[in-house]
Amino acid sequence: MMRKLTTIALTLIMIFSLTSCASLSGTHEAVTTPSQVVSDPEVEASTTEDNTASTVSGTVESNTDGDVETYVLTGTLTETFVVDTDKDVEITLNNVTANLADNVIKIKDAKSVTLILVGDNNLTSTLEDTKTIKSDVDLTIEGTGTLTITSADTCIKSDTNLTVNSGTLNLTANNGGDGLRSDETLTINGGTISIEAGEGLESTQITLNGGTISISASDDGINASQKSETLSPVITINGGNINIVMASGDTDAIDSNGSLVITGGTINISAQFAFDYETTVSFTGGTVYVNGEEVTQITNSMFGGGMMGGWGGPQPGQGNWGGQQPGGENGGKQPGQGGWGHP
Repeated sequence: MMRKLTTIALTLIMIFSLTSCASLSGTHEAVTTPSQVVSDPEVEASTTEDNTASTVSGTVESNTDGDVETYVLTGTLTETFVVDTDKDVEITLNNVTANLADNVIKIKDAKSVTLILVGDNNLTSTLEDTKTIKSDVDLTIEGTGTLTITSADTCIKSDTNLTVNSGTLNLTANNGGDGLRSDETLTINGGTISIEAGEGLESTQITLNGGTISISASDDGINASQKSETLSPVITINGGNINIVMASGDTDAIDSNGSLVITGGTINISAQFAFDYETTVSFTGGTVYVNGEEVTQITNSMFGGGMMGGWGGPQPGQGNWGGQQPGGENGGKQPGQGGWGHP
C-alpha cells in the first residue's frame, strides 16, 4: 500500500513540474513578441517593456513620458493626426503620405509644437476652408527633409506664431489660399521654401532673416495685415534670397498694412506693383531688383500718388501713363514721367 502511495505522489510531482515549465515558456514568448508584429500597418503604436516606441511602418509611434511628448509619423496616414496636451510636443514626419478631405495634422492644444522633417513627405487636403496643417499654438518647422503640401485652402496655419528654421517646403495653396499664414508673427530663419498660392506669406508681423524663398502669387506675395489684437503690421527683411512673381492685375509683391523695413538680403520682384505700405518705409541695406532693374529707393505703389504721375508702370517710361519717377499727369499708383513704363 505504501509503495502505491509513493508512486502516485511521484507521478503528481512530475506532472506539476512539466505544467509549470510550459507556463513559464509561454510567458517569455509573449514578452518578446511585440517587436515582431509592428509591421502590421493597422497597428497604431507598439511599445516594448521599457516604454520606448517601436518603429511602426505606416502609422504613429509615441512617447508621452517626460516634459516633451514625441511622435514619429511614417508611411500613409488615413485620418487626421490630432495633438491635444498641456506639454511641449515634437512631431517627426518621416516619409509620410496623406490625402485627406480634412486637416492632415491638427494641433488643438500644447505648450508649443516643433515639426521635424525627415525624408520626403507629401500631404494633400482636398476640402476647401481646411488647412492642411493647423495649429492653435506656436509652431516651429525644421529638419533636413522635404515637405510637399497641396491644399484646397491654406497649407500651414498657426493661430499664434509660426517659425521656419530649416527644411525644404514645397507649398501649393489652391482657391486663393495661403502658403504660410499666422495671426501673430511669421518668422523665416532658413530653409528652402517654394510657394504657389493666392498669398505666399501672411501674418501681422513678418520677419525674414534667411533662407531661399520663391513665391508665385495671385493676390499678394508677402502680406502683413492686422490679425492680432496686440501687434501692429510690419514686414522686416533682414536677409535671405527672395524671389516673387506676381500675377497681373491689382496685386502687390510686398504689401504691408503698416510699415516696411529692409536691412539686408536679396529681393527680386517681377510685378506690376512691387511695394505697398501704409505708414513708413526704411531701406538701409540689401539689394532689390524690380522687373530686372536694381532700385535704390522704395516707392509706394498704393493709389494716391498725387498729380505727379499717371497709372504707373513697373519702370519709368515715356509718354502719358507714368512710371515710377515723378512726371506725367492724372496721378496714379506710381508717380511717373509718362508712357506705359517698360520692364
